[in-house]
Amino acid sequence: MDGRRLLRQNASTLRTLTLIFALLLPRGVLASGDAVATDLYSLDYRDALATPDTTEVYEYVLSWGEHGSGPGQFNGATGMGNDRYGNIYVCDDLNCRVQKFDSLGNFLLMFGECGQGPGQFHAPRDVAVDDSSYIFVIDRGNDRVEKFDSLGQFVLEFGGYGHEPGQLDHPQSIASGDSGYVYVVDTDNYRVQRFTSGGEFDTLWGPPDSMTYHDHVVATYSRSVYAVWSRSEPVPEKRIYRSDVVGNTILWFGAFGSGPGQFQMLHDMATDPEGSLFMGDWWLSRVSKFDSLGALVTMWGSHGSEPGQFGMIAGITTDFYGNVYVSDYSHDRIQKFQRRFVNVEDGADEELETERTLRLGPNVPNPFASSTSITYVVPGIEGSKGTTVRLVIYNLLGQALVTLVDAEQPPGSYTVTWDGRDARGREVASGVYLCRLEAVEFTETKRMVLVPIAVSAHFE
Repeated sequence: MDGRRLLRQNASTLRTLTLIFALLLPRGVLASGDAVATDLYSLDYRDALATPDTTEVYEYVLSWGEHGSGPGQFNGATGMGNDRYGNIYVCDDLNCRVQKFDSLGNFLLMFGECGQGPGQFHAPRDVAVDDSSYIFVIDRGNDRVEKFDSLGQFVLEFGGYGHEPGQLDHPQSIASGDSGYVYVVDTDNYRVQRFTSGGEFDTLWGPPDSMTYHDHVVATYSRSVYAVWSRSEPVPEKRIYRSDVVGNTILWFGAFGSGPGQFQMLHDMATDPEGSLFMGDWWLSRVSKFDSLGALVTMWGSHGSEPGQFGMIAGITTDFYGNVYVSDYSHDRIQKFQRRFVNVEDGADEELETERTLRLGPNVPNPFASSTSITYVVPGIEGSKGTTVRLVIYNLLGQALVTLVDAEQPPGSYTVTWDGRDARGREVASGVYLCRLEAVEFTETKRMVLVPIAVSAHFE
């Protein structure tokens, strides 16, 4: 093939891949200009996708920080945030300041000092950066939120102690969302409040269902807000609720405990460009990752001081490339983790034979361009001739696009095909989708990646 023609085809493929990444990101992320687009071209898209023969893990990359009061040192590293350029912000609790680093841990700037005046802090607990690079900091001890420009210069403050709308009582967490709104966990008022970028109160909501308390943390994704609500009676219970931007519940997941998908105490949460949710458990010293429908994807960490271990996790954030950063209050350090897909060894049990439990197999091919086959197993249940099964395709916002199966089926292995269209027969956009299998009390979710035909050829 002519060399120039090959270069043109590769350039076209890279441009297409850039568009796919744009589809996966919240609005405004690509508004930072050519620098971000250029960085996208350096990615190998094949490294960012799962295949039927791989599973997802997060590997330790590096760490920085130590106890102290100098630049790059911490006295209680707590809540974290990130900006659209990949920089990381860390609240330095007892040093009464916020520090900014690049993605390699190089110190860039810091601002704040102890006090009650403008630009001063009494226990800064969390930080969020909006699409315009304004920095919002929870000043917990002064019951307020302070806003700074990208250079750390004070702009304004809002909140103040009280119980009326717009007032705060021990705020704990903050997140930046669509249209410049910021969401604040008003802990001792048991509510989440939404403010404009200028600090004007907009709306609030309290505990859903039978929950009674808010459990410190909040995170956002496009048109969604994640918050943790809890109750102590009749038994301790905690749930992660995903709501729309004014507090209407979309779904909930998680539970109090120490098993997979459970948690005990959270101080920070974060979402990545794919809409996945990360939460750092203060007591269990581990990070758990859920997809946007609440299915557990992976978890890692244990108690200790070695790389990949944690003391008390107080902050967590992600960057544009999906890397995860975790602050450790006990050891005054930040650890960075990178996602990898590792091969899963083949075995006789990989074939989807009739079993005692429902099972969702991988879709093949994945990524796919026009259609993909999905295999699942319906188990044999004693005294029953069949099981009611639903197989539904969702987008990353949790919206059901098409139901592929909704019927009672006898035990056996089944395969269905999805042609990349919604329930109305319309082609869906390229991007990441979720395949969810439901039956009785069982659910399992797997990711699928739909790519343009030109990109599909790149993988062959």
